[in-house]
Amino acid sequence: MSLLSSIFGSSHTYSRELHYISEVEIKKLICHEKERTLDSIEETKVEQALIAARVNGKLSLEKIYRTLLSLKERHNISKYDVEGVMKICQEYFQTHFNK
Repeated sequence: MSLLSSIFGSSHTYSRELHYISEVEIKKLICHEKERTLDSIEETKVEQALIAARVNGKLSLEKIYRTLLSLKERHNISKYDVEGVMKICQEYFQTHFNK
């Protein structure tokens, strides 16, 4: 890991294209996280953060990732939680938006 990536995070690049995702859909996604790394309190924090991060009801994978990193930096979730949630979000975007 380089010095910059240790300071600024990994060099993941995610799509910045915004897609509409309802509050209900966000809750379904997080609730059905396959790897179940989130406990109920973390689950609620992630749901609330993603709902708040939407722009006119839209999110991008990049925005989701940055939101999760913010939660991780505040010690609300772990890096494994970030990885697990990003995995399901990527699958969701691939299936629903072909991105």
